Parts: sequence; structure tokens; C-alpha cells
Amino acid sequence: MTLTRCEKCKRKIIEKDTDGFVEYVCPNCEYRLKDVDKKFLTCPKCKKIMDKYIIHKTLCECGSNKVKKELDLSSIVNVDTILISSRHMYRMPYSLHEKTGLVSIPFDIKHILKFDKTEADTKKFKSYKFLDRNEAKLGEASTLFQKAFDYKV
Repeated sequence: MTLTRCEKCKRKIIEKDTDGFVEYVCPNCEYRLKDVDKKFLTCPKCKKIMDKYIIHKTLCECGSNKVKKELDLSSIVNVDTILISSRHMYRMPYSLHEKTGLVSIPFDIKHILKFDKTEADTKKFKSYKFLDRNEAKLGEASTLFQKAFDYKV
């Protein structure tokens, strides 16, 4: 989808009828009347024939008629604004939600439509073995911690 913006002030233009309107002005008493396009009108006050003016509206409020079309990204990308909010964070896998007490469990994306909240209940949750102590090497955690601590961006 495209979006129309004013080249001068960069405002978003909502396209509408921009043909303008017809205004009749009495040359004698300066009485003004907006009306549909007729060949002539007589002034209701002094009965003189009024001058006809065609007033063309501008596309933008700033008075400019120069516009440019651009791609409207908001119509393509739908961003979950809660993820951007500074008050919200991603949940760590297997962490507990502070209000509901449910476990943040990772699951197969194919299972998303079948997911039920009861699967995240702490009583029904089956723990997962993160580290196998039998395969761990002596000093491995200390080395990992030291590398993480020394790392500079």
C-alpha cells in the first residue's frame, strides 16, 4: 500500500476531492456566496450580478500541491509494541511468571495451536536436565565465567 506525503512539510495527505468550489462575490456590496457551479447569480441584497470565482483547494494544509508517494511500511509490518516497551522483557526459559506462577516453557512451534496453559503448571511440568554432570569438565564453568567477564564490546 502507498502513502501520500507533502514534499514541503512531510505531512501525511489524506486524498479527497480537491477540485475546489465556486464562490460568487457581489462587486457592489461584496456579499459572498458559495454555491454549485451556475452560469450566474444575482446578489440577494442589492440584486446585481455577482462575479464568479473558482477556488482551487490545495492538497496540503501548508498550501503545497506537491506530493510524493511512498511505501507505507505500517501496512506490511505489524510490530508487537509490547516487546519494544522498556517495562517488558523476554522471559527466560523455565522461569516462573511472578503473577500466575506458570513456567515459561519452550515448545515446538508446530504445537502452538494445541498449547494449553495447564502444560505450564508447576505441578504438571516435567523438569528438563540442562547439564549432565557426568559430561562436565573440571573448571569448565570457571573458564566460561572468566571469558564472559573479560569480554568487551
